[in-house]
Amino acid sequence: MPLIKVKLIDDVFAPEQKRKAIAELTRAIVSVQGRQPVTLVVIEEETGGAPLFPDESSPSTGERFQPSN
Repeated sequence: MPLIKVKLIDDVFAPEQKRKAIAELTRAIVSVQGRQPVTLVVIEEETGGAPLFPDESSPSTGERFQPSN
């Protein structure tokens, strides 16, 4: 049984986006294995912190990190 673990920053993805990600990951496993195995997708959400590279923009939103003072 394939096990896929995904770590996300808390409150970044909406529930519908998570459901879509689970469906797409499951489809990817089927395309590789060539059959429909039982696939377990675990999504772990973690509290986000400051970005590792605060002077770079986010690849997903294009927004730049603004530290809170």
